[in-house]
Amino acid sequence: MAGLDGRVVSPSLGNCAKLRPVLERIKSRMRIPLIQGTLRYAYKVQFMGGTLKEKAEGYTFAAGVLPSLHACSPGDAEIVLANMRQGAPETDQAAVKAAFERNYGCLNISCADVGGLWATGIDDYYDGAEPCSDGGDSSKVSTAMIVCVALASAFVCAGILAGVNCLRREHCKEHCQSRERTQRSMPCGVNLTALSTAEDAAAAVRNALEKQKADAEARREAAKVSVVEGRAPSHPLESLLPAADFSLSKV
Repeated sequence: MAGLDGRVVSPSLGNCAKLRPVLERIKSRMRIPLIQGTLRYAYKVQFMGGTLKEKAEGYTFAAGVLPSLHACSPGDAEIVLANMRQGAPETDQAAVKAAFERNYGCLNISCADVGGLWATGIDDYYDGAEPCSDGGDSSKVSTAMIVCVALASAFVCAGILAGVNCLRREHCKEHCQSRERTQRSMPCGVNLTALSTAEDAAAAVRNALEKQKADAEARREAAKVSVVEGRAPSHPLESLLPAADFSLSKV
C-alpha cells in the first residue's frame, strides 16, 4: 500500500503500526467531499430555491460527516443537523459553514482542503461561500508581535522597578542623613533611634530640655544658698586648691 506521501507501507512487512497514521489521514480526507456536498446544498436550499431533492441530498451528505463532527463538537453538530435535516423549517448556510470551519483542526483538514463554492458564470466564488482562511503567516506574525510586546513590557517593568528602587535608596539615604543631623542637635540623653514615633521623639526632647532647665535652676539655687551661708559655691577643682576660708565674716 502506498502512503499519502508515496512511500510503500505493507502490513506483510510487519509494520502495521505505520499504517495507523495513513489510515487516519485517509479518514480525514474522506470527510472533505461530505463537507463540500453539505455546504453546496445548504447554499442551494437557502439561496437558489432548493426543492426536496436538494434538501435530501444535503441531508445525505451531512449524515455522513455528522458523527465525526459530533466527536469534535456536539454543539456544532446540532447546528448542522438542525439546518440540514429533513423537515427543517429553514436552512442557514452561514451557520452551517461556520459550524464546520470551527472544527477543521479537530477533523484534521484545512480551509484549503475544503475550498469554496465556485460560480462558473461569474468566474468567482458565490457570495458568502468563499473559502475560509487557515491563518498561515498572519498567525506567525501575530505570535511574533505578542512575543515582542511581552519582551518590551518586561524590559519596561524592569526599568520601572530599578528606578523605584533607586529612588527608595536615595530617599532612605536622605532620611538617614537628616536623622543623623537631628540626632547630633538633640539634648544629651535623647536617642532618636530608640524611638518609634515622632510623638515619642518630641516628648523625649521636651523632657530632656525640662530636665536641663531644672538642673540649671537647681544649680542657681544652690549658689544662692552658699552665698547666704557665707561660703563660696563648690567647684569641681576646689579639692585641688590649698585650704582656705571663704567665709564672708572674715573678709
